[in-house]
Amino acid sequence: MGNLDAAPELVDPDHGDYHLRDTSPAIDKASASVTDLTDLDGEPRPRGVARDIGADEAGRPNELPANGSRDLAGAGAAICVP
Repeated sequence: MGNLDAAPELVDPDHGDYHLRDTSPAIDKASASVTDLTDLDGEPRPRGVARDIGADEAGRPNELPANGSRDLAGAGAAICVP
């Protein structure tokens, strides 16, 4: 899963919102053994260079990494989205 020695920076855990803030240190820090294709909202992961630690993949579903592609297959098959 990955280890984190910092607060995960959740949006509003006191009110049940366990999504990651955009500044969370958990973003792109999950180990390579994590292969989930969707997060707790059913949105694709990863959305960055790696999957995020925890059940949520930070960012919006249509947000792409700087290279303009998202690896939905988890095995190097990139899908470009305009």
